[in-house]
Parts: sequence; structure tokens; C-alpha cells
Amino acid sequence: MPITPLHLLAGVGLKAAAPSRISYGAFAAVNILVDVDSAIGLMGFYDSPFVSDGQSPHIHGAPHSFLLVTILALVVYAFMRKHHGAFLGAFIGGWSHIALDMFYHSDLSPFIPFTLANPFYGLVPPMALDWLCVALGVLLPAYFWRSYKSLAEVKAAWNGKITARA
Repeated sequence: MPITPLHLLAGVGLKAAAPSRISYGAFAAVNILVDVDSAIGLMGFYDSPFVSDGQSPHIHGAPHSFLLVTILALVVYAFMRKHHGAFLGAFIGGWSHIALDMFYHSDLSPFIPFTLANPFYGLVPPMALDWLCVALGVLLPAYFWRSYKSLAEVKAAWNGKITARA
């Protein structure tokens, strides 16, 4: 994904699908923290040593790997464990971020420290991934929230107080 908001939009749909099981705050926190090194790289402050294809500048460093995003999710969970659904939110947020980005960016190494290769790059067109995130963020909430009778029920579902009705 070119920008974190597309990842965050997908999280809205996942929250709508399982409102009492996923913390959107934990989901968003991991997604934003994963992209901090990319933002620093885009500003030109460093070129990551984890280069898989010789491309420069290399902006997707070690945090864009399943191993380090798992550690990051554990850290976010440690800070947010009192929030309902923080564990699932943090892990789904981190792993979905890597799962989407590994098809999108050639400079990403999702399997660090085992290999710097990214065998998934280019298998799915980037525009298809963008539309997947938009669909998850718009259509999934519409599907689950269409049966609520009031805005109060929507807010209660978002806060995990009631579950979605299909």
C-alpha cells in the first residue's frame, strides 16, 4: 500500500465484521508503527540495510517482516491489554499490513531473518489491492450495519457492546 490510510480503511471493515472481538485502536496502532521506518526512509534520512533487489532508496525495512511485526504486535498488546479485542486487533493489524504490502512493494522482505527475497511481489495488481481495502472499509460495514435500527446500536456495536447481526 502506498499509504497507511488504505490499511486503516480495511480495518474498519474487519471491526464491523467482529465488533466485540477486534480493537480498532490496536489494529491502527500496529499499522502506523510499522510504517514509521518507511516514513523516515521517504524523508531521506536513511537507506535501510535490508535490500532485497538493489532498489534505492529502500524504504521498507525490517519492521515490514512477519517476525518483527509479531514482536511489535506483542508490544502494542502489552500496552492495550485492558482493551477488549486488543490481542486480535494488534495481530490482525500487523499481519494484514505485511500480507498486503508484500504484493505491492519490491523492496519489502517479509521473511527476515530467513531470506531477503519477496516471492509475492507483483502476483496481484496494486490497483486490486487498493480496491480490496476500499471494499473492506466501505462495503463490509454497510453489510453488517444495515440491520441496526439506530445510530446508538451502531455505536454500541463499534464499542463491542453488542455483536453484528447479519
